[in-house]
Amino acid sequence: SSLHSCVTPLRRMMVANAKSLDRQNAYGIRDDRMADENVEGLDVLRHHHHALHQALAKLDAEDVTINKLVVLREMLQSNIVMLSDSQFLSLLVESNTCEVRCAEFAAWLCGLQDQCGNAKKEYAEAEVQTEPVQLGPELPETAPQEPVQIVEETRNDSHDSHVGDTYIKLGHLRKVLESGDVALLRGSWLSKHASELKKLPRRQELPSEAFWGTSDVAGLFELCENALAETKKTESAPWLPFLSIIWNWQTPGHPDPEGNQFNEISSVVSLFVSRIRREMGHIRLLDCAVFLDWTCLFQEPRSRVEEASYQRGVKEMNCWYCHQLIHKLQLTGVSDDRGWPTVERAMSLMAGHEKVFDLGAMGTRRAGDWTGFQHKCSLDGKPPQVPKLFNNIIDEKTFTNESDRAVAKQRYREAFFALVGSRQVLSYVGLKWGPKDAKGL
Repeated sequence: SSLHSCVTPLRRMMVANAKSLDRQNAYGIRDDRMADENVEGLDVLRHHHHALHQALAKLDAEDVTINKLVVLREMLQSNIVMLSDSQFLSLLVESNTCEVRCAEFAAWLCGLQDQCGNAKKEYAEAEVQTEPVQLGPELPETAPQEPVQIVEETRNDSHDSHVGDTYIKLGHLRKVLESGDVALLRGSWLSKHASELKKLPRRQELPSEAFWGTSDVAGLFELCENALAETKKTESAPWLPFLSIIWNWQTPGHPDPEGNQFNEISSVVSLFVSRIRREMGHIRLLDCAVFLDWTCLFQEPRSRVEEASYQRGVKEMNCWYCHQLIHKLQLTGVSDDRGWPTVERAMSLMAGHEKVFDLGAMGTRRAGDWTGFQHKCSLDGKPPQVPKLFNNIIDEKTFTNESDRAVAKQRYREAFFALVGSRQVLSYVGLKWGPKDAKGL
């Protein structure tokens, strides 16, 4: 994880205003033209002027070392702890991006004191007066670590300026598919064989032509890049030819033994493929890729190799519901009391409600094309629940495996900080929220 998302919203304000702010404080200068910008910036920085040693004290109380980075990240991103001026400047000077592995985390914290000292020295050399900062107890010495490479982050496209690369760009999706641990279904194959198959076989029993294989990934993502370039050229909302399914597992042995949910999936996939061919056929994008856990991950009984692949694939489940350019489809009759559909729907809505659809809203009449389907089945977004409150919701849900409850809470927590915690703008326009929704926000 990274402190960069915490630093970014204040970086430009701090760098531009730090010298003028301190000079105003030192000499009693009051420039009304600068007051609104500068004094407000100083108030923001000093609003929660807790020293970093309070965060360290909380970390020291944690029993599990690997949780330390997560705890500090949560405190910083939720504004429980704000960095003081010199600590903030030190992060800018020493490490614009602080992507530190857990093994290096303790050493990084130990080095923060020296970084803050260097920052104060630079302030003095620039003839800027600063207040002394209490850094807390001296931390134990550790073996020297390799310095973190400073990488200046640049943003090229407006649609990826507020969210981490994992859930807005293509690189992570491509890496997962190239590994072979997750195999996406071809939409055209689903539509063609819907009438022949009573129910969907598990991944191990499906033919290779049903999937986008590892050898197809490079070509698929080349087409995806072309599609994104096309949406940018036409100034339309970016999207990918990917569809993730939210559904109920009706039995532990098979999620859809009667094939009813399969028929619903194939009908929507047919509309989606027709839309792709109509809008992107001129760039040779003619098919979609469908994520369905039953067919895209190896299912029981599994060999040792398949089990290892399954465990790796399960760890990447969030990306199919959190990626902002992937469409998500909730099938009819998905129960509100089931745990995993609740988590998947909540993560999907956090990623962007405009690409989440509820087939149950269609009723008995079926849409003739994708536009009609979108109009009927689009879901309105709701304020995302903070993890603490969402945990209470999960505690009331049903899981086939009770051990999944803790996993679901952790998955949601990771998604919340990745999607909500990294945004600079929260856009909730035209959603007809009431007082309860506003309170939730």
